[in-house]
Amino acid sequence: MESLGTDLAVTLAYGALGLVLMAGAFVLLDLATPGRLGELLVDPEPHPAVHVTAVVHLATGAIIAAAIL
Repeated sequence: MESLGTDLAVTLAYGALGLVLMAGAFVLLDLATPGRLGELLVDPEPHPAVHVTAVVHLATGAIIAAAIL
């Protein structure tokens, strides 16, 4: 049985990996879409890219969550 410190360190590592992967997915999505994706996300008018970004983040989070299990 592993110690609590080791378990917390592994959880922290997976959390950091998840954040890095989500940031990387956002950058890749920004490169794949015309214009600046960050500007589209804060625009008051809804844009389809917002939904795509949300789905990419949810999928990346689900993959990281499945990897933890």
